[in-house]
Amino acid sequence: MLNPIIKPGLAGLMRTGAHTQIAVLTGGFALIVAVLTLLLTMVRATRHWAARGFVVGLLLSLACFFGTYTFLSGWTVLPTVEMCRTAIADTVTVVIGAILIAFVQDYRRA
Repeated sequence: MLNPIIKPGLAGLMRTGAHTQIAVLTGGFALIVAVLTLLLTMVRATRHWAARGFVVGLLLSLACFFGTYTFLSGWTVLPTVEMCRTAIADTVTVVIGAILIAFVQDYRRA
């Protein structure tokens, strides 16, 4: 969805078509989802599943995406603005997923 916005700023640095490493991308997000699921079972900062999902998803995303992407943009020639836009898009997907996982966990306990 944000690819047309982000891609021009990354000026040929993004993989396309057959060069995209889907398994690596999927594995990276699977690791985040696994950690997210574990954290949601451990964190009881709030009783409401939606608030817990939002907070845990947001905190994990800040650490994973903003931490990594800004580090990489400072260490490499990757542009910071486009990397932060990518982090925002990735954060939204993880927060939505965290809320859904928290709902399923809460529903299973009931």
